[in-house]
Amino acid sequence: MLFYLAANPQYIQPLREEVETVIETEGWSKVALGKMRKVDSFVKECQRLEGSLSDARHLLTLSNRLVGLPRKALKDFTFSDGTFVPKGTTILAPIRSIHYDEEYYGNAYAFEPFRFADLREEDGEGMKYQFTSTTTNYLPFGHGRHAWYALSFSLFPMTIRQH
Repeated sequence: MLFYLAANPQYIQPLREEVETVIETEGWSKVALGKMRKVDSFVKECQRLEGSLSDARHLLTLSNRLVGLPRKALKDFTFSDGTFVPKGTTILAPIRSIHYDEEYYGNAYAFEPFRFADLREEDGEGMKYQFTSTTTNYLPFGHGRHAWYALSFSLFPMTIRQH
C-alpha cells in the first residue's frame, strides 16, 4: 500500500483531506472508517492488485501469489461436470486471474485507487464495495464463512498508520 502511495503522490492530499474531515466530525471510530470511502477504496484496490499474502508468501510460492485460498477435500467429491477430487486433495483458487479479469474490473491492470469508491456511488450498494466485503470476484481474504475472520479489524490499524 505504501508503494502505491509513494508511486502516486497525487492521491496523498485527497486521502489526507478525507481522513482529516471525517476525524474532525466522527473522531477515530468504526463509524468514521465507514465514512472514509476514498481510503477504503485505496486499500481495497491495493489488495486487489497485490493480494494479502505478502506475510505468507513463503507458504504459497506458486507463481508469485497467482493462486490462494487453499482448501483440503475432507471427503471424495465429484463436481456436476464429472471432475473428481479425491479426499485429501488441496485445491487452490486462481485469485490473480480473477482480480485481473476485465469482466469484473474494467481496465483491470491499471491502478485506479478510487475504483471502489466510484462503484459505491454508482451502484447504490455502499456496503458491497467496502474493503471488508468479500465477493466471488474479490478474494484476498477468502469468501463466505471461510473468509479471514479478522478482516473487519484490519483496516483500522492501516488507516491510523497512514495518518
